[in-house]
Amino acid sequence: MNRLRPRLSPLTAAFCGVRRRDAERARAAAAVREAERLRLAGELHDFVAHQVAAMTLLAKAAGTVTPDERAAAPLRDIQRAGDEALATARRLLRVLGQDRPHRTPLHGLDRVRELAEDFRRAHPDTRVELWVDPDLGAEPVPGLAASVHRIVAEALANSARHCPGARAVAVSLRRSAGQVSVSVRDECAEAPAVPRRAPGGGSGLGLVGIAERADAIGGSLTAGPVPGGWEVLAVLPVH
Repeated sequence: MNRLRPRLSPLTAAFCGVRRRDAERARAAAAVREAERLRLAGELHDFVAHQVAAMTLLAKAAGTVTPDERAAAPLRDIQRAGDEALATARRLLRVLGQDRPHRTPLHGLDRVRELAEDFRRAHPDTRVELWVDPDLGAEPVPGLAASVHRIVAEALANSARHCPGARAVAVSLRRSAGQVSVSVRDECAEAPAVPRRAPGGGSGLGLVGIAERADAIGGSLTAGPVPGGWEVLAVLPVH
């Protein structure tokens, strides 16, 4: 005869339900962090591969035209080392499953401006502001620009999801003391129907992903309420 399971009290059943939901959130957050790390690995490969390929081509060209064999030999060594480094990086990406040929090119700051324009068109009643510090230069290193784009995109998506009737959304990129500050701040006309939480607070897995990205490149990301709205703020190293 099958042994009957003991009936759980309502309090115990509720506690078990909370534990189960917490475990599911933790697994989902871990999956998002891992996916973001893999995405970043692919982007860094693209950036490094471009730079190393350029160096090997320069070394090959210089070795071809120099008449001094003592100078040409080290240049050939540089070329071989570059080729080996690229091959190793490609093998690593295959192991990580990030060698997909359809991966999009690294985004630059011009694409951040496109994000602001797209948000403005999608939310015509919202005042959208974008300010880019002139000290950033025409284009920071591609790896940094790609991370800035990713953070701004997710922060704008967070605003659209939780504050669809925002009075204003302000995006600002500032550089100071070897760091870039990325701020996306919205002003809600009314309290959001679903309360927002900081990264890791149990919801908003998109924020978990960009927080993982910021940490992986030596920066930090915070998100929380500010007077009249909500702000996502990332501080990233320039190099």
